[in-house]
Amino acid sequence: MFEDYENLREVDKKNFTAISNKLMSQCFVVRKNDKRDYHFISRHKQLFEDYFELLDFRLEQNAEYEVFQLVSNSSHNRKQFNLVETIILLVLRIIYDEKKRELSLTDDIVTTSEEIQEKILAVRDGRNVSKTDLRNALSTFKRYNIVNYGKDVFGSAFTLSEKDLPIIIYDSIVMAVPVGQIVECIKLLNAYMRNQKDFYENIKKD
Repeated sequence: MFEDYENLREVDKKNFTAISNKLMSQCFVVRKNDKRDYHFISRHKQLFEDYFELLDFRLEQNAEYEVFQLVSNSSHNRKQFNLVETIILLVLRIIYDEKKRELSLTDDIVTTSEEIQEKILAVRDGRNVSKTDLRNALSTFKRYNIVNYGKDVFGSAFTLSEKDLPIIIYDSIVMAVPVGQIVECIKLLNAYMRNQKDFYENIKKD
């Protein structure tokens, strides 16, 4: 590994450092919106894998959707989403799948904050999430390169309070919420909702 690194040009050594730091901070590199970094990782994939293995991480690739993901082998280094964030992430994956059936692999999947709220209402049996919670969750997902929005994407200034705010869902959502986890998440959510309903009904009886 060290020999391979030393054989890199100085400019490639700098790119290797910058991209490694990017993977550590945002977990995902998506070719569709980051072609240069994606192709650099592809060319030096073994070097990245060896490097991250030393740090107890593994580099995974979804070749079909052209996404790299950095995964920690230790639970201590994994981002733990709260319940609301998990619900919103699940809803984003559902919206992604629904729209992907109608589009090609090269098309952007675009939703809105209003559409997300409508889907949350359906998933949570008529219970919505606050605008603040939605705004904070989307901000977190943007940091992890799962969604994107704003002036840098669409060329116009938007705020997360706008119900028709365009939000791109990146293909990284496929790795963030694998198909097998969708069913499990829905089961856990339904169980939680039943427990919440029973809890409030017992309070009313008392």
